[in-house]
Amino acid sequence: TAVSSATGLAAAELATGLTADNARAWHTYAVALDTAGRREDALAAYDQALTVEPAAAVYHNRGNLLRVMGRAEDAMADFGEALALHPRYASVHHSRGVTLHNLGRFEEAVAAYDQALDIDPRYAIAHRDRGVAFHSLKRYEDALTAYDQAVAIDREYAIAHCDRGVALHDLGRFEEALAAYDQAIVIDPGYADAHRDRGDALRHLGRIEEALAAQDRALELNPGDVRAINSRGTTLAAAGRLDEALAAHEQALTLDPRRAPAHNSRGDVLRALGRLDEALAEHDKAIAIDPRSAQAHTGRGFTLHFMDRLGDALAAHDQALGLNPHWAMAHAGRGLALHSLSRDSEALAAHERALELDPRSALAHTGRGMVLDEMRRPGEALAAHDQAIALDPASALAHTMRGWTLADLGQSEAALAAFDQALALAPDNPITTAVRAAALRKMSESSEQAPRRPD
Repeated sequence: TAVSSATGLAAAELATGLTADNARAWHTYAVALDTAGRREDALAAYDQALTVEPAAAVYHNRGNLLRVMGRAEDAMADFGEALALHPRYASVHHSRGVTLHNLGRFEEAVAAYDQALDIDPRYAIAHRDRGVAFHSLKRYEDALTAYDQAVAIDREYAIAHCDRGVALHDLGRFEEALAAYDQAIVIDPGYADAHRDRGDALRHLGRIEEALAAQDRALELNPGDVRAINSRGTTLAAAGRLDEALAAHEQALTLDPRRAPAHNSRGDVLRALGRLDEALAEHDKAIAIDPRSAQAHTGRGFTLHFMDRLGDALAAHDQALGLNPHWAMAHAGRGLALHSLSRDSEALAAHERALELDPRSALAHTGRGMVLDEMRRPGEALAAHDQAIALDPASALAHTMRGWTLADLGQSEAALAAFDQALALAPDNPITTAVRAAALRKMSESSEQAPRRPD
């Protein structure tokens, strides 16, 4: 607190006397100034301490202050001086790793954390931060291993449990991610980030109302959290509340105009509203800000597909998978593009890979059903569409394609009921309208040939 900081500063001033040649006194005074938030004064006191007597601990503390002040290269120089005096100073190696991570030098950060852990294998914070560096490198399995090591050492380490959830989420293991977030919240019920990320996992599990409740709780705890505002927008979109979703993404971008996920999510909603040129522009903005965002490349792929730019859509999904091979949505998007390009064997493999990664992907089940129908396997196709609807009853696409397969099987009344359900969910959906019209034509012809879906 401000009172305790001020008290500590006063005590340091009285206790040290601050004689010019007392290095320990200057160091103590510098730490008190640093704690009180008087950074420039603290820096001057560290300088005086080092002038009297160079010491590894003083270099370390001054380096951490310089890092916080945004002077990363100066901080790195101080950490180097500290290690020259004390090569096996584990916390200096750790601080060096944090600074390298902040500079975007993730591989070097991992190496620095490795050095810290070689000295102190039970350094839980170093294991956790090593996981963060792996995560930044998109090495999610390695990140998960590091987080596992952190929580094995400190079972009450809420941040590491939450980070573990994020790694599991990025690996498509949503049930396990939810359990990790729940554990973080048990340890720290007021941990806003864990509530927010829990909402993301619940959304992926199709538990939309619970997801919104979790994100609302996150925003109660931290009203200005741009990530929570944006995540809530994505959940609103999943609930079909597109105008509210768009407003949430725009609120996020007002707070942080360079928030790449918010641009991408806004693009997803604009695509759902049929505003394709605007949607593509938003995906492009997201990629300009964060070229390594697999989600943004995937969103761009779906929008390009809607624009009938199928080759470009496939390339976008491939780009996403180059960044994150575990991203089930990109595999499903790739499968849809391949199917539209009449490359059905490859499309089926893509959807089945998506389902290996995320068995609850309604889109992948629907896409798989579409391919199976085209392969003249309507019984399997119908089962796939039924599975998609069980996972996402509000999917107009799943009901539409189920209607097409039922028409293919000659079950006219059931087909019409499926199309009616799709139109009740999305009255202006051009896909449903076109597929229903084609099915009606084919059913009225009473042809021996199975109806062909329009491209």
